[in-house]
Amino acid sequence: MEDEPAVRRLTSRVLERRGYRVLTAAHGREALRLWQEAQGQVQVLVTDIVMPGGLTGQELATRLQGEAPGLKVILMSGYAVDATGRPLQIPEGQVFMQKPISPRELLEAVARALEGLGRPPPFPNPRAAVYSGPTPTRHAWHAHAHCRPILLDGQWITPKSKVLRPILNPATTEQVGLAADCAREDVHFACEAAARAQPGWWAIPGVEKAKLLREVGARIRAADKELATLMARETGKLLIEAIDEIEWVAAPHEYYAECGRRSFGNSIPPVAPHQVNFTIKEPYGVVAAIVPFNFPLLLLAWKLAPALAAGNTVVAKPPHQETSLATLLMARCLAALPPPGGERHHRRPRDGRTAGAGPHGGPHRLHRPSRPAGAWRRRRAASSRR
Repeated sequence: MEDEPAVRRLTSRVLERRGYRVLTAAHGREALRLWQEAQGQVQVLVTDIVMPGGLTGQELATRLQGEAPGLKVILMSGYAVDATGRPLQIPEGQVFMQKPISPRELLEAVARALEGLGRPPPFPNPRAAVYSGPTPTRHAWHAHAHCRPILLDGQWITPKSKVLRPILNPATTEQVGLAADCAREDVHFACEAAARAQPGWWAIPGVEKAKLLREVGARIRAADKELATLMARETGKLLIEAIDEIEWVAAPHEYYAECGRRSFGNSIPPVAPHQVNFTIKEPYGVVAAIVPFNFPLLLLAWKLAPALAAGNTVVAKPPHQETSLATLLMARCLAALPPPGGERHHRRPRDGRTAGAGPHGGPHRLHRPSRPAGAWRRRRAASSRR
């Protein structure tokens, strides 16, 4: 049961391609009618929690399980808390999955429900746990022509983990390619390399930085069709929407290039004749950029361009859902920037848990002492909760 027509059609198509018979409903009344017509043949209920028409997904699930205790229930929602801000209470015998959910995650959840294997791996990244392909060896790594290496310290290298992750088209479940999952050592190396590169990048005059950032924007525009096509395959976006996004991806580099040229300090009137008071703007140092899934390249550009223009270097984490290949392709457009590539680090975490950051990715990166911007953000977040 899903009230959004596009999501309802896609969910039905994904399940039917795997041989399941699917009954779709847009609201609770329609779901109850289909339940009565099916006469006990329904084995799994997949429903959004927040539904129109006065009958929520949880209320429907409780009612149907009262009639058929063996019914498996998969609840979905974009929120993990209720209207009062408290965590959702999921009854025994029901499974909760937080949106966005990839086709593979949905198929795994349905298969486990039917097989009685219990709850699927916790959202948002069960795929690393359920991927059944063989663990690549050093030899197997180089045999994968469609696998992209990671960009660290201005070089395309093999990550320490040598673990590959399939990137799927969410609309068709077709495999687009393979991306690397990084180990903790890769994260540390990226942070240290970015810290080493930052003083040299800061020392480049603002006019020269502006020239380099404009060149990055020009290279992104030159590769717009390739970037848009790959991003559309990874995210399931319409191609026309992806093409429009690439135009916006190039624009921040050009905008902040000019802002960087005009970043002035202030002269403050002295209180004594022998004093000279003025302010100088200095960069934080190394910035960790954690990118969400909905506009992956655009939101990366919004983080990347101003940080670079201000003299910072950046360690970027693409969204864990998909889009790693498009992000790595965009990284090639940053070749205009001078090596070593501390400001050009694009990588994937090995695992993704909270807000797309995994135990081998975001938390390690943000808690390392060379992350002043991350430390500042944590202090602000802590003070805002008091």
